[in-house]
Amino acid sequence: MRYSTFKIALVLGLITAIGPLAIDMYLPALPSIGKALKAESHLVQLSLTLFAVGMGLGQIFFGSLSDLIGRKRPLYSGLLVFVVCSLGCALTDNIDVFLLLRLLAGFGASSGIVIARAVVRDIATGAEAAKLMTLTMLVFSVSPLFAPPVGNLLTEVYSWRAIFWTTCSLGVLGIVLVKVLLTETNPGGKITPKRVHSMMRSYRTLFRDPTFTTCLVATCAGITSFFTFITTSPFVFIEKFNFTPSQFSLFFPLVAASYIGATQVMGKVGAKVGLDKVLYLSAIAFATLSTTGALLTLSGDLPFAGQIAFLAMTFASLGFLIPSATILAMKPHGAIAGACSAAIGMMQFLCAGVFVSTLSALPITPHQIMFIGIMLAGVVTCIVVVANRRYLDTESKLFK
Repeated sequence: MRYSTFKIALVLGLITAIGPLAIDMYLPALPSIGKALKAESHLVQLSLTLFAVGMGLGQIFFGSLSDLIGRKRPLYSGLLVFVVCSLGCALTDNIDVFLLLRLLAGFGASSGIVIARAVVRDIATGAEAAKLMTLTMLVFSVSPLFAPPVGNLLTEVYSWRAIFWTTCSLGVLGIVLVKVLLTETNPGGKITPKRVHSMMRSYRTLFRDPTFTTCLVATCAGITSFFTFITTSPFVFIEKFNFTPSQFSLFFPLVAASYIGATQVMGKVGAKVGLDKVLYLSAIAFATLSTTGALLTLSGDLPFAGQIAFLAMTFASLGFLIPSATILAMKPHGAIAGACSAAIGMMQFLCAGVFVSTLSALPITPHQIMFIGIMLAGVVTCIVVVANRRYLDTESKLFK
């Protein structure tokens, strides 16, 4: 069966972006939410971590389910949960209820991320998958560019609650587009004890595959560095550098743009030199840039403009690293694409949530957390990828 690349990328990009949009859009409103719900800043910040934990746990559920019964039905269910919980966030006046709803909203939003990756693997591999992945990432990556300014505008014109009415509407739009434009790529079947047992065995297969585990560490570290930046940036730039919420909402997309540009180049570069080489070199670049930027910043020798430059270059390296690692991890596992995608997504967001929560508990400032966290993620990625480079050599020779 032939698939329209543009149509698939449009739908997958939107359903993948719903989760990140639900984070990025309300970043400038965090102080307003805290005041309205009479909550301390660390509780409001906890809503980000809980959303990430929900996205991690949800992906293992929806990814496995999509292998058993097909892609579209779990996707409908997850998006519906997200819609209902976003509606609840717009209406509640209680911080505890807000936190619970954010956890469940992340659980529902995870369906779009995990099933989108599985659909890409259902219909393409290698260079073709890289092309579809980059188109999907283009739609997905627009969210950091527009989400903070839109969230700030909604907060100023209406209130922070308008942000959640908007994300609720996006969830409804996602359901409609999946119904109208997305073809079922995995018909699935009935859930039986034998098939469930087989699904459980598939996870053991994945974590015994050194190529998968190497690429998994790379994607987890990449997402963790992003999440570290996202959770700390409002407090760093609004409180430390005295940005207004409007200024922050305009600055944030500038850093994200470097990642977007790199993802669009990655597909062509990967097709030419091999995705394994792209991953290997981008891991080294990630570690080098993040470590240099962190050491110069923490020593006090790097001005604000230099800090932004290093952040932008670091995230550009991630634009090559994350898509290439994801495609290489899933390439050998087409028969269990949903489980593979679920394992990647679960580990990404659980690692991000635990890592940032641990750093936040230390007696260091958000500014230090940002650069130390990104540096540690870069170092871990480089060590694991370089040490296991022989497992990546599946498309081209790294050292000719």
